[in-house]
Amino acid sequence: MEEKKDNKTETEFKSTENGNPKTKSGTQKAEKKRSAERVSLKEDVHSRTEQWLSQIDKHHKGIRINRNDLVNFILLQHAPALSDEELSAIGTAHYNEVRFYTWALKTVREAQSRGEGLTVAMLEKQYRVPK
Repeated sequence: MEEKKDNKTETEFKSTENGNPKTKSGTQKAEKKRSAERVSLKEDVHSRTEQWLSQIDKHHKGIRINRNDLVNFILLQHAPALSDEELSAIGTAHYNEVRFYTWALKTVREAQSRGEGLTVAMLEKQYRVPK
């Protein structure tokens, strides 16, 4: 009889992934994790979140919040759409000339193949390319 118990235990162990039994709740957790997006924070941003978490801990002794909850809370406090000022600042900070002109050239070629008179200069003006 002891051999049967060992076989059963061995079979149960083989039906696990990463040491966790394959259960309905385990599958649900895995599905939940797959739908999550991960974001990497720069060191200065990470430091800022640490300061905020410390500030929250000092001010609210009865709650526990992690970095993900804090970032989600802050993002949900922001308006659903970015303001014109934010869009402009992002464009200035992250503009890539090669990427823009590669896209512009492709767009102009496609427009010309349809008989349209689109030019790179028109795209530069429309998308306010920083000079």
